[in-house]
Amino acid sequence: METSLTTLRGLGQIMFQRNAATGLLFLIGIAANSLLMALAALAGSIGGAEYARYRKFSSQDISDGLYGFNAALVAIGAVFFYPTPFSAVLVGIGGIVLCTELMHIMHKHALKPFTFPFIVTLWLAFAILPQGETLSANDTRIFLAPLDGFFQGFGQVMFQGNTFTGLLFLVAILISSVRHAWLASLAAALGYVVADGFGFSSQASAGLYGYNAVLTAIAVSLFSTRTLHAITGAALSILITWLMLNAHLPALTFPFVLATWLVVGFIQLREKQLQHETQLHHEKQLHEKQKAPPNEPTP
Repeated sequence: METSLTTLRGLGQIMFQRNAATGLLFLIGIAANSLLMALAALAGSIGGAEYARYRKFSSQDISDGLYGFNAALVAIGAVFFYPTPFSAVLVGIGGIVLCTELMHIMHKHALKPFTFPFIVTLWLAFAILPQGETLSANDTRIFLAPLDGFFQGFGQVMFQGNTFTGLLFLVAILISSVRHAWLASLAAALGYVVADGFGFSSQASAGLYGYNAVLTAIAVSLFSTRTLHAITGAALSILITWLMLNAHLPALTFPFVLATWLVVGFIQLREKQLQHETQLHHEKQLHEKQKAPPNEPTP
């Protein structure tokens, strides 16, 4: 039972939800688009957790699904970008090991890995093995561009170009956190509106400018309660996505990671600055109080 919960939490953690029910809905959503990718996601989450157990990493981190989500993304990416079985298995197994080790190193040194281990792993795979045609799946649209773009902004987090899958992903987040679902919805809408407004209609309706914004809004909200911070991060991720797509670079979730690092770094730097200023103010008040002459006794 605990192994099953760990596996599902690993899937939920793809969007920072330590919730097995969320992970189950994610899995169902993937299966609605591609049974093969659903099996890959399941194998990745299990593989990441089991390898982490073999390496005797923190049992609590394993139980929380922290070693499942990058591995699940790598496994999905392996079957999506490498449709030939040999290449997919090679990238999948090797990638699970590599990204789990990277996750452990970054976590151990108090870095914020997010999906960076997944990104590095697939970038390395792209450099070593030529990609084939991407996997054909049951892509479903309702042919209302704004709604397709909005919901696929959720689905594309896991390579799912399916509007119904995106809807399930949103519901999955909602049952775990209303706030996260709200912020993610704002970010997905922003991604579509900005991309469509600048004339990238096909990319906008495919959710390609939304998914990094969705992840960024949720991730930033883990470090700040201010909605402005989450939306600022989402907007920055959209800009980075545009730069990478125009440079013909494989963006994956790097715009999200970079935008979140920058915004969270700014938030934490500002907090330290405010704490320092407050401490200096208190010290100044104390110093002035000590220098003040004592009150003369009343005759």
